[in-house]
Amino acid sequence: MNIFIISLLLVSGTVFANTDLNKINSRLDYIQGEKKIIQKRIEDGQDPKLFKSFLVKFANEENKLRSQKKALTEKIPTVEKKVSKSKPKSKIKSNRDREIERMKKDISFLIRRNRENKSSSKKNEKKYSFGGHYQIRNEHADNRQGVQGTTQSGQTFSRLRVDMKFQPNKNLIFHLAPQAVKTFGGNNGSKPTSGSTVHSGIDFFEANIVYKLNNSTNITIGKQELAYGDHLIIGSLPWANAGRSFDAIKVKHNYKNGWIDAFWSKIDDNSSDGAATSTTALKNNDDKDFYGIYNSWVINKWLKPFDLYLLQQIDNTALTRAEINTIGFRIKGEANNFFYRTENGTQSGTDLDEAYQYNVEIGGKILKHKISIEYATAGKDYVQMYPTAHKFLGFSDVLGRKNINQMAVHYASGFSNWFKFKLSYHKFNRNDTKASASKLGGASWGTSGDSDDIGSEVDFVMNFITKDSLKLQLGGGFFSPGEYLKDQDPIGDDDQIQFIYTQLIANF
Repeated sequence: MNIFIISLLLVSGTVFANTDLNKINSRLDYIQGEKKIIQKRIEDGQDPKLFKSFLVKFANEENKLRSQKKALTEKIPTVEKKVSKSKPKSKIKSNRDREIERMKKDISFLIRRNRENKSSSKKNEKKYSFGGHYQIRNEHADNRQGVQGTTQSGQTFSRLRVDMKFQPNKNLIFHLAPQAVKTFGGNNGSKPTSGSTVHSGIDFFEANIVYKLNNSTNITIGKQELAYGDHLIIGSLPWANAGRSFDAIKVKHNYKNGWIDAFWSKIDDNSSDGAATSTTALKNNDDKDFYGIYNSWVINKWLKPFDLYLLQQIDNTALTRAEINTIGFRIKGEANNFFYRTENGTQSGTDLDEAYQYNVEIGGKILKHKISIEYATAGKDYVQMYPTAHKFLGFSDVLGRKNINQMAVHYASGFSNWFKFKLSYHKFNRNDTKASASKLGGASWGTSGDSDDIGSEVDFVMNFITKDSLKLQLGGGFFSPGEYLKDQDPIGDDDQIQFIYTQLIANF
């Protein structure tokens, strides 16, 4: 009896010991499996910190289980180690599978939450964006009276513009670009803004919203830049201290090889300041409005891009309605060391007869050097719209695009990453010796004399670029009047018009 009881107790102890051992082995297998899963996650790019607590927990538990396994193994007689496991394999496997599934869910949750946090962080980064620049320019000029209205013997200008965007959702963007512009020592009214408690104000270069209608179409409403092509017809005039922007509504549609814009801009609300005259106030519309359709697409390397545009300006601010319709095209291209560009257009409308402009430039590249020749012409009735004229007709800003022939030679070199140099020579003549050439802003120079020789100009600009987003420019233009300008007042002499500037630009 005693022997039977002892045998029974031994068998029972062995069975229970084997049961505990099976549980330990199952748990160890589970831990090893989970560690492999975690290792695979890390190899796939997951953050190891995400799994640190699990790995520590598994390491501690694994050490404890191995100690328990060693103790149990020593207690079980060798012959009894072959006893069948007390629980069916299917039941043990079921418990193990449930535990694995639970742990996988925990890990999957943590991984998903980590991805969501990263995605949310990226979205927040995209919601707010800031950029802008600061520039300061000193100008010195001689014999420039009548060109820009004053002698402008020396002036210093500064501009700080901040470009801010906020995107609360994927379809809507708020865009604001405030800027502080001033002339050093300038007055606010009759009071100085330097060394006093009177200060210059801040205005807004852009203030608009952009709404995404679908994946390829959006609409921009508010004060905004309108700049197309090389800015020959419509430009933002970055040279001017305040720049140029428009009160407009613009719809942009992108397609496979290009895009198309359609816009309307209110140029002048004649009664917005309460100053409308009784004559124009009697009309249904006494404003100035500007409309445009501009299409640009890439066809191949020779036609990259190919632009077509149609513009209309209707001016009812005077008693007589004035209308200007402009149709034109622009093409640029390059292959190997050859490049070219051309932009041409004609106008029709009120009192417009010889209203056209043609502009073409061809050139080549040799190592880091570029040389090109340019020809441009404009009829006596042509009306320049809203160009960045400074870059085309000479840095001295003597002439506008009207009743003019221009031949030019350009040389540019990128000697290094930090120094770039440009040099240009321009020769100007009148198309019609009975019609006036125009000033930069469109006013007439006059019709005195029969000469077609307007003059010539040499321009240069040097750019010194640092690694800290700073650029220093030194440039200028030297205009030598021809017989035509010598016949006009107030030029009337042989003195050269000289213009030199230095400019510092910092971008952020």
